[in-house]
Amino acid sequence: HNENRWTSRTRIRVLEVEEDGSAHLVIVNIPTSEIEGEPILNLPPDREVAYIFQSDKGQILESDGFNPQLIFPLPGEKVAVGDSWSGEQKFFSPFSSLPLSYEIKLTLNSIEETGEGKLLRVDFQVPETRFIIPLPWTEVKTEQMLDMQGYFIFPAEKGRVEKAEFITHTISRLKEMVFDTTIRFSQQLE
Repeated sequence: HNENRWTSRTRIRVLEVEEDGSAHLVIVNIPTSEIEGEPILNLPPDREVAYIFQSDKGQILESDGFNPQLIFPLPGEKVAVGDSWSGEQKFFSPFSSLPLSYEIKLTLNSIEETGEGKLLRVDFQVPETRFIIPLPWTEVKTEQMLDMQGYFIFPAEKGRVEKAEFITHTISRLKEMVFDTTIRFSQQLE
């Protein structure tokens, strides 16, 4: 068992919005060097940068850079508490140069009236999805399994995620080796 923890700051900048509502984004993720005053070992890169082109409904149409897991597809029509919708997301595997697609199911869990407006909680789940990935320049294939669940909260009037928590579980099999990884992710907008 090996556990690493770190915090990071993420900035998202909208570069341009097209006439159809699709948008070009740049996401910069900068890990901090300490948690609760303790230096972090095995810190990820100094910063990660991703370019995203997404539809007006939040579907990632094109991306380059690290895995932008916190861009969620929006519903195509008005929804009420308990309603669900699905969308396609992309998973960037270290074993493949091409993104792998999976379905994500989202459900509007609650709407809370606050002094600042409506606060929405959306739960999401990716059912266990399996991929067989041929490794470049070899005849070896790896099997990957992914599942994920969590929620995010955002004020309807602001239209941005202010809090998100989720767990991603992946298992990669490469011949006799098995890599079993669970990532617990928590994001809070400051």
